[in-house]
Amino acid sequence: MLQLSIYEPISALLYHLHARSQLDHAGFTVTQSHDIQREIWQKYIFVASMSGITTLMGASVRAILTTPESRTIYEKLLHEIFRIRRCTL
Repeated sequence: MLQLSIYEPISALLYHLHARSQLDHAGFTVTQSHDIQREIWQKYIFVASMSGITTLMGASVRAILTTPESRTIYEKLLHEIFRIRRCTL
């Protein structure tokens, strides 16, 4: 499942362009975000953590999450990213 979160002003534009039906047809779940900053940080945390660890370990996301040792490293990485996030608030 693919998910796309959109900010309210863009939502109105998408409806006028009939893009929402095209995105739905392409398999996206389109939701309207009332807190776009939260959505951006969630995406950043996912990309920052997964891109680094998959490159470092030369493994897929599935392999990392199903191997106890690599999952522990991933969880430590997530804690560090969350710590950085808290410092920026």
